[in-house]
Amino acid sequence: MERELHELSAAVTNDRAALNAAVNHIANLESASAARFDELRKTMNGNADVLSRRMNRHRQELDASREEVVRLSQELEELRADKVILEARVDSMAERLCKCSEGSPRVRGIGSAAAPIELEDEELEYVTPPMTSSPTEEEAPSLTKGPP
Repeated sequence: MERELHELSAAVTNDRAALNAAVNHIANLESASAARFDELRKTMNGNADVLSRRMNRHRQELDASREEVVRLSQELEELRADKVILEARVDSMAERLCKCSEGSPRVRGIGSAAAPIELEDEELEYVTPPMTSSPTEEEAPSLTKGPP
């Protein structure tokens, strides 16, 4: 009996040692897991900060681009309005353009004494402007001296 008691006591001691080893191993795993969790949390928080800053920068760039699009749209509308005004001005000026080249008279002849240049259109004639004579002394204004 004593032998059985001794064997049983030895088995309990062995089981107790195995149980303590298992508890220690679990405690080590728990602390390692907690440390790894802290590392991952810090990494995730760091990544979240980086991503948040990046997202804020992108948001600012999008806002600036949106404002630029609005400004350029307004400028485009102003340019279109100016274009309409300028086209209307050009159209109104087109009515007053000289159209001399469209109805220029046709001539025949080479311009020699034997074949003088003549107008083909009978309605058109060259007009010689009248000669003006120089004004006489009586017509010219006189200069008088003013007070000194």
